[in-house]
Amino acid sequence: MTSPLAVRRTSYVIWAALLFGLVAFAAVASFVGPGFRSPDAPPIPLLAELSLGFAFVALTASRIVPRLLKPAPGIPPESFALTRNVVAMALCEGAALFALVVWMLTGREWAVVAAAMGFAGVISCYPGDARWRSLLPADPSRGGTGGPSRMVR
Repeated sequence: MTSPLAVRRTSYVIWAALLFGLVAFAAVASFVGPGFRSPDAPPIPLLAELSLGFAFVALTASRIVPRLLKPAPGIPPESFALTRNVVAMALCEGAALFALVVWMLTGREWAVVAAAMGFAGVISCYPGDARWRSLLPADPSRGGTGGPSRMVR
């Protein structure tokens, strides 16, 4: 069985890896993007706005979907918290990557705003103490209800 501390450390590594991947892709996009777009190409209508809408939906879903997940019997609470956090981060990262690709194709500022929303979502998934407690499932044996305390909300 994996120790709770090891699972928590794993959550930091996953968070940092996903964030680094986004930063690396953003750097490549900023280097390749301007030369990738053809000045003669017709604009792709509403693609940047679509990325903005997708970022909004993904950011909202990253706060709702993990709370809807239920732990399977026998899953350690820390492993389940890690699963919830990975789901939240994946939703935000997907929106950010899509927005960066849209920016490479269109050069529109709305895609940059959408990418920033995705970045903010991944950053907000940092598994600090308050966030980690909010991701843990309910433990009735300890009198807890799971989720964040009223002080954290």
